[in-house]
Amino acid sequence: MGSDPAFDAERLRELFGDDEEELVAFLGFALRSIRTVIEGLASAVARRDGGTAERLSHELKGACANAGARALAALGQRLEETVRTNSWAYADRLVEDAWTALDDTASYLAERTRGER
Repeated sequence: MGSDPAFDAERLRELFGDDEEELVAFLGFALRSIRTVIEGLASAVARRDGGTAERLSHELKGACANAGARALAALGQRLEETVRTNSWAYADRLVEDAWTALDDTASYLAERTRGER
């Protein structure tokens, strides 16, 4: 994971050491889970459902931090703070940023997986 800024290589080394196969499997599962959270979050933000949006933002932050996905964890933190203050226009932009960061992270993982074959 060395030079990619989307991931915390040190955190992932703590979890998986040199077990690349387990790492890739974990990240694939994590990204699918994170995608589900972002889908729910996008829906909650669109409905202006502050309670659900705050809960899912917190879940996004934690799931991403555990997966070592720094950019997404930071977005989760900002979203959590933003929906708490009902700043919905900014929350809309952050949800779009979360989708972009997820796509970038998934693309990186796909490239990395192709490189392993």
